[in-house]
Amino acid sequence: MRSSIKFLVGFLILIGAMLLIITVFEVAEGKTIIVSKDGNGDYEKIQDAIDNATEGDTIRVWEGTYEENVVVNKTVSLVGNGSEETTIDAHGHDSVVNITSDWVNMSQFIVTNSGMEFYPEIDSGIKVLSNNNNINTNYIVNNKHGITFFNSSFNTFSNN
Repeated sequence: MRSSIKFLVGFLILIGAMLLIITVFEVAEGKTIIVSKDGNGDYEKIQDAIDNATEGDTIRVWEGTYEENVVVNKTVSLVGNGSEETTIDAHGHDSVVNITSDWVNMSQFIVTNSGMEFYPEIDSGIKVLSNNNNINTNYIVNNKHGITFFNSSFNTFSNN
């Protein structure tokens, strides 16, 4: 009888540990959020997707021109449909993309038309104010400054 109880307790502990591990991996993996201008995604604006994302999510942005300024203030991956097909256009106002959270991945966008202000408000295609970000495979064109880094370190900027 005692060995049956020990077996049952051990079995329940094992099941509980497995459920905990599965839950942790699901949370860490994050979900994929789709942004599409034609209304076929979860959101029509990139900023709306970021605002409603949770840490670790991937935001996939379909083809089109998104006329907005974007603030990436969460640890997410922001992925365009291709750096020749997906454009973020600030129409001459402020920086196009501000990355203020650590561990952000951003790739496959055209980033264009920042404002033309001078220091201290340096308008840029991409302005990085955080650490450990990975920014790659983007076209950063027609901006006051292409990319600027402020008080940041350990960022990777490649193939742009």
